[in-house]
Amino acid sequence: MIIKLQFYRIKGGKNIKKKIVGILVFTLLIIITVLPVTGNINKIGNHEYKTTTNNSNQRGWYYYPSYPNYAPSGIPDFSNEQENWKAIVDGGNGIAESTAVGDDVQFTEVGEPVNPMRPVVVAPGPNCNLDSPAFGDDWADHTYCHAVSLANVFWWFDSRYSIQGFPGDKNDSFPLVEDYGVGDDHSPENAPCLICEIANHLNITSKIYLNYFTLIEDIERWFENAGLDKGFNITDEFIPSFEFISEAIHEDKTVVLFIQFAKDEGGGCLVIAGHFLSCAGVNLNEKKIALSDPSFDIDNPSGDDHNDPQYVSYDIYDVIIGSPCSNYPDIKWWLPDYWPSSNWDYALVCYALIFECTNNVPNAPTIDGPTRGFKNVTYTYTFNSIDPDDNYVFYNISWGDGHIDKRCGPCTSGDDFKIKHTYNNKGKFTIQATSNDIFNEESNVSTLKVNIPRLRSAYYLRNQRIFELFPNILPLLRYLLR
Repeated sequence: MIIKLQFYRIKGGKNIKKKIVGILVFTLLIIITVLPVTGNINKIGNHEYKTTTNNSNQRGWYYYPSYPNYAPSGIPDFSNEQENWKAIVDGGNGIAESTAVGDDVQFTEVGEPVNPMRPVVVAPGPNCNLDSPAFGDDWADHTYCHAVSLANVFWWFDSRYSIQGFPGDKNDSFPLVEDYGVGDDHSPENAPCLICEIANHLNITSKIYLNYFTLIEDIERWFENAGLDKGFNITDEFIPSFEFISEAIHEDKTVVLFIQFAKDEGGGCLVIAGHFLSCAGVNLNEKKIALSDPSFDIDNPSGDDHNDPQYVSYDIYDVIIGSPCSNYPDIKWWLPDYWPSSNWDYALVCYALIFECTNNVPNAPTIDGPTRGFKNVTYTYTFNSIDPDDNYVFYNISWGDGHIDKRCGPCTSGDDFKIKHTYNNKGKFTIQATSNDIFNEESNVSTLKVNIPRLRSAYYLRNQRIFELFPNILPLLRYLLR
């Protein structure tokens, strides 16, 4: 949808930077989702098109890593056009003419003037689906570019830190993305459910507009609800440089960009609309960026299911450093070929959300238990690992006799974990143990040697049963007789 924006003059107009930041803060409250395009989208500009195979070996390019279990093509490219995920906006006469039905929300009362900076008449409501028909000159178009962009990021992180698996295995080992009613957290059918959950979490289903002032706090609350608040850092950057974004991508910090569309008015610019999207890759040397766009699939417009993360359409654009607008000199880069339209001339990069995993690897576990014993006797061993982020830990134990216990837990960081084991053969064994945190980051290996001796002495043979029944008596006798 296109929304024309009008801005109030900020006092102290000579301070251009303050004016720009003020405009950004205000316009970020007005998130525009799907913008119509003129012409054939398959012939926009002189684009290079990335194939659906994520290849970071292309000259100068870096793409986010792919994970064969749940993100086989890197950052997903989920679609904004989910079913009837639309809102009704004023068509231009300035009067609300449509009536909300179902769980839709009447944002502007019928017959009332529409705020030109917030022209929504009916919002889709908690089910994300528009039930109301558009009336008069009102019209409906898709929404939720903000929620879709965040869903791309959440899904990629969830795939990165999940244990090896496959979509449909119903094995949810990382809680950032959950199963929202389709039977599996990484099934393609779960993608639109995730997007709807995010939209409701950010409270945009009833008003469409994103509240910038609480945006980071709201996103942090999602991570806190998943128990991951100690492992991620979410920051924002007004008017980021291209170099800043490139560095973040190379460090596998995921980036969501907010771009604003501006119309040239004799050297000055009038900002008229905006859009959220997520980054997929970057080429700093050639000044190009690959975007995972909620609304367009320029590279792969064949109709593949973009709820399936194996299908991506990384749309690649040239980057121009500097600002094309004399009244916005602080803009550091823009996209000259992004969505050509008669309604605007420039796509300005104004804002970025950066997601960084700050998780620390847990400490190697301590191992406490008998180092000498008898076969067919069950002994108790105690493991303890401290996680620097105070996350839950799991233990992976190899007993040295071919038996392995994997992912024991979860256990509270610093608490003892006790487990029993029986050696059925004589010999010398080495216990090896590591700890994993909820991010599946693995510690160094700890070891403990255990000797189950071959008893040749007649004394030991006659009394082996006693020692098997009372395994602690032998150390006691050794202590008393030393």
